[in-house]
Amino acid sequence: MQARSNNAISKFDIAECQGDSRLARRTRRKRMQINMFKQAGKALMLAAALLPLAILPASAQQYHVTDLGVLTDGSYVGADSEAFQINDAGQVVAQTDFANGELFWSIGSLWENGSLYSMGHGLTGYGINSNGQIAGEDSSGDAIIWQLNTGVVANLGILPGFSYNPGQGINDNGVVCGSAYSNGNDIWHAFAYGLGSNPWGSYQMNDLGTLGGSGSWANAVDNHWVVAGYSTPNNAVAHAFASIYELGPNGYGWDMYDLDPGNSLSTYAFGDTLQDNNDDYIVGYQLNADDTTSALLYSFNDNQDAVNWRKVLIDPDGSNFRDAAYGVNQAGQVVGEGINSAHTANVAILWTNPANPGIDLNTTIPSNAGWQLLCANGINDSGQIVGYGYNPNRNLRGFLLTPIVLKTLSLKYSSVIGGNSDPATVSLNYPAAFNTTVVLTSSNRAVARPTVSSITIRQGLQTGAFTVATSKVSRTTYVTIMATANGVSKSMTLTVKP
Repeated sequence: MQARSNNAISKFDIAECQGDSRLARRTRRKRMQINMFKQAGKALMLAAALLPLAILPASAQQYHVTDLGVLTDGSYVGADSEAFQINDAGQVVAQTDFANGELFWSIGSLWENGSLYSMGHGLTGYGINSNGQIAGEDSSGDAIIWQLNTGVVANLGILPGFSYNPGQGINDNGVVCGSAYSNGNDIWHAFAYGLGSNPWGSYQMNDLGTLGGSGSWANAVDNHWVVAGYSTPNNAVAHAFASIYELGPNGYGWDMYDLDPGNSLSTYAFGDTLQDNNDDYIVGYQLNADDTTSALLYSFNDNQDAVNWRKVLIDPDGSNFRDAAYGVNQAGQVVGEGINSAHTANVAILWTNPANPGIDLNTTIPSNAGWQLLCANGINDSGQIVGYGYNPNRNLRGFLLTPIVLKTLSLKYSSVIGGNSDPATVSLNYPAAFNTTVVLTSSNRAVARPTVSSITIRQGLQTGAFTVATSKVSRTTYVTIMATANGVSKSMTLTVKP
């Protein structure tokens, strides 16, 4: 746990930063949680191990990678950075780590449209909502909400009876979740800053309790006011939980549900999201008996009984593998980390379907990009992914992956006389990461059609050209020309005249 001063961190964090341990580096959030659970008597480390893992070596999906850079703090230049979450506006909450001898400290930031903005000395952030509000902590460990356009830092205070409580997740209603620590009792409790027993009252700090043991930790909250985290039902294992604000037998309040009742293995939840069909998704991982880990996806429909959660082991191939899920979007795309197919390195992973093998995100960027993507922490509904990895200069940096998709289809002429041709061009939003096939179709081939069924935009290029041929017509006819690449289609209407 980071010390309550601006320029120091604990011995545990110092040990994490020494030597070549960066390859197994976790976000400060996850390091903090590991330290939390150590205090509960169970150390959890997702260290890279040479274990079989079913990860697809390549994907039709391709991405443009952006280095999010580092902050400066006076005369100090940041050593490392990491991106935690991204909202649908493309705003990223990140963190820069600084080092001066044996002193280490971190400063939170917001990346937007190519610029990295500091939250300010002593402030760190971990979660972001669609309004650009960031949940995090100040130098005293109080939960805060920070926003760029106002510069205001709202101090949410401390859960009564506890010593400090960093904020971790935030939803669009400004509900913040996190974990509170009590020095006196040496325990952690999940909290939610939101409504309490009075649904018409003001927001307050709420102790979410535990599943029966001594500790609980909250990591994310969605717009259904579902908090995802994990707790100790019997102090021997941890179980993922969902804590929901609802009207219960004792009135309004936060009810905690065990997502793995009866499971003798430990499970942990790190991210959640609300689906358009009222489904809530929660992702995390399970610690198996052989010390490997399996990524998890939980789901339930808000119109049904809240205890009816469905659990899916992501990519269950029957082999031992080590992977973990940290983020999920409304399309059910899940991101996290694991071991590559060669069993030699930690890699960032994307799962497009829980039943299918994960995709090593290093195979979705140009082979000459020079990046080693280690971990994916978050994904938004546009499919943009954030995390951390080694950049071409071998510096540990936060990254942003933006899907490379078809951006435009244009015809030189909007109207032609039948029998003439019309030159056409297509363009991608970024240069192709690898050769990209663009499929071409027509709504009425007898009147107007591309002269080829597809074209290829070569790696490193952004545009391609083709020709639309037309036939003579007796009356004005409207034909739709369509181009499709990487799951995105663009269309134009061509008017063919007699």
